Amino acid sequence: AGLEEEPTIVFLVMTVDANHKVTTKFFQRNNYFGLRGDQVFFFRQGCMPCFSTDGKMLLQSPFEIAVSPDGNAGVYTALRREGILDRLQEAGVKWIQVFSVDNLLVRAADPVWYGYCEETEADVCVKTVPKRDWSEAVGVVTLRGGAPSVIEYSEIGEARAQEANEDGVLKYNAANICLQAYSLDFLCKPALEYKTIWHIARKDIPTIEGKQPGIKLEGFIFDVFEVAKTFRLLQVDRAAEFSAIKNASDSGKPDTPQTALASLSRLHRSWLRQAGAPLPDDDENGEGPICEVSPLLSYRGENLEDVAGGVDSSGESILVQ
Repeated sequence: AGLEEEPTIVFLVMTVDANHKVTTKFFQRNNYFGLRGDQVFFFRQGCMPCFSTDGKMLLQSPFEIAVSPDGNAGVYTALRREGILDRLQEAGVKWIQVFSVDNLLVRAADPVWYGYCEETEADVCVKTVPKRDWSEAVGVVTLRGGAPSVIEYSEIGEARAQEANEDGVLKYNAANICLQAYSLDFLCKPALEYKTIWHIARKDIPTIEGKQPGIKLEGFIFDVFEVAKTFRLLQVDRAAEFSAIKNASDSGKPDTPQTALASLSRLHRSWLRQAGAPLPDDDENGEGPICEVSPLLSYRGENLEDVAGGVDSSGESILVQ
């Protein structure tokens, strides 16, 4: 927030009815993780009714329609409905960063990103990373009908996903990692005026008669990109800014809590080595001891020279704080 008296980063947390109380209590119990209570805003996501596969509304109880969260695009209307946009305007906020909860390496309030937004006068700026390979289960940022958009991995198709340029680089290579920055002006007008496109998600729905196959309606956060007058991309280093948690530890799939922890440890070991810490090189698989540098000490590897020499790498883990 651009308050001249005391510049403040405001932290917004979108919840749903099912987890609102437990989320707010978790923050309170942990003293807002070093933030002031008045700089953390909680707001609830909206809901949409659920339908049976033949289009009938489902009941959650004799007196309640079955509902589900309205998708990550619900953030736009929720910010207005809960009064957050007004509070941000009063605080002098100019830019808002939005990120998912499952990216362990997200850089909150990245000054380089905000500087790029300011310099290019962007309405919306999206961080991307090159895809690991054509089959990675991520959407890609591209143009659709001449307007910025995202093609989901479930709709791109194998043939198109494998298309490459003359230099062998994938044609659709800008992986969408759900890291967006918006101007507050954009969120207060174009994003609110945009008519949400409802996408169908076929899921098992809890109903008064037990779980049954049904339809949820979800808005996608990136559909609004098409109305941005100035849309920008910023490609970043995956190893430094993206490691998602999408699957359970025992799923046999990538992107688990263990792979995210390994990514964080690998990044922080590299910071310490650059600062002069006596750490051995990682093995051929890029593995080494679990390592974490406190974010209160360093944001992106800076200011570690004074502590690097005292790092002890003899144990199974390294904590620098």
